[in-house]
Amino acid sequence: MTTGTIRYSQSALAWLSARQCVCSIAAIVALSAVPIRASVPGPNGVIYACYETNHSGDLDERTLRVIDSTQSCKKDETLLLWNQIGPIGPIGPMGPQGPQGVPGPPGTPGAPGSPGAAGPAGPAGPAGISQATVFFNTTNSTWDAFYTGYNNPVPSYLFGGPNLEQVASKSLPEGNWVLNAYAWLAGIAGDTAPVAGASCALKDASNNVLGYADTFFTGTFFAATGPSGTFTEWIGDTTLSLNGTYAVPAGGAAVSLWCSVHGPVQGFVEHAQVIATQVGSFF
Repeated sequence: MTTGTIRYSQSALAWLSARQCVCSIAAIVALSAVPIRASVPGPNGVIYACYETNHSGDLDERTLRVIDSTQSCKKDETLLLWNQIGPIGPIGPMGPQGPQGVPGPPGTPGAPGSPGAAGPAGPAGPAGISQATVFFNTTNSTWDAFYTGYNNPVPSYLFGGPNLEQVASKSLPEGNWVLNAYAWLAGIAGDTAPVAGASCALKDASNNVLGYADTFFTGTFFAATGPSGTFTEWIGDTTLSLNGTYAVPAGGAAVSLWCSVHGPVQGFVEHAQVIATQVGSFF
């Protein structure tokens, strides 16, 4: 088996011993320039070498040769050992933080979670605005248009002429009101059939018309008896319905129903009423 031989001076060997240098086989081969075919390093990672201690020549020319781990040094040589791999050095300082990487692709959406438990019931809301009132026509007569025909008079409102007259009124508190009015109107005439008509209007406190309705009506003849004897009289009637809305201002205001019976007849309000219902708002 061929081994490599390196010539070291005494001072160089002392320096190596003092520094506890760990040499690799590659470095040794480079220094010696002699090919080595031994089992170097040994199976345990140790490099074996023999240093010449008994040399007849110059001390600075003593040899250092690498041997196989299975070989032994000669009598005039001393065994030297090196670890192929030195001890682990201390951990170096932490390097600077690298740049942020490219965001990865979005992950797959997770499965829907199970429905949560029902929350507690909320408090009851405030009561809405809702109230209603109804008012009827005034009366100024103890008899009506059908007194002569049926002899069953009821109190009624007797018109003083053909123009609109206030027959019902009511003061309402502030708020939004929906108005629904109904009127039963009648008239009487002599023995000639007249052309008769009736009109009604809902008005606010400023005399603005909130709703209006009118019509013509017909009648029939009845035999009537009076102080002067028996005579023939024409009697007719009709009904009117009308609606309106009224935003009553602060402090309240009155709403009223006005009606008339016109033509050559004497007019009556047999019955009239207005239903006023307060609401939250108009739209």
